[in-house]
Amino acid sequence: MYKKVENSIYAGFIVGWFIGSQILVMGMLKLFIANSGLFLEYYNQHMYKLNLGVQIICIVGFLLVDFYNDKSKCFCEYKDWQNKKIIKYMFYGIGFWLLSTMVNGVLIGFFSDYSSKIQTLFMNDEKVARFMVLVIFAPLVEEYVFRGKLQSCL
Repeated sequence: MYKKVENSIYAGFIVGWFIGSQILVMGMLKLFIANSGLFLEYYNQHMYKLNLGVQIICIVGFLLVDFYNDKSKCFCEYKDWQNKKIIKYMFYGIGFWLLSTMVNGVLIGFFSDYSSKIQTLFMNDEKVARFMVLVIFAPLVEEYVFRGKLQSCL
């Protein structure tokens, strides 16, 4: 019974740090930009750089705790992957990306507000930051936090 309570508390800390790292970055930004109109304008111009910072802070925090607790073998289950699986999952990812692109193409015709939101997401000049956030860090952080940390403790 004590182990279940301990794991539940640890799971709460995991989710808390995941959300807390986002609050930390946005809170620090709000400290520097007191005007809410300027804050929203700055966020819209630099949202991928800010999200990249959030994801880096989140994963670094988890890695520091893991290395402190001597759980540095956190990716050991990935060592047995074969090249066939990696290629298969890459094609799955490309296929889902194409499917989502087609769904977005259909939805844009029906919802004008949706169209403006999608255009806002991809109109900025942060191509490298967008790539790093959407392709590298978001999947890495999600897999590490929710599959690696949360599922293993629960």
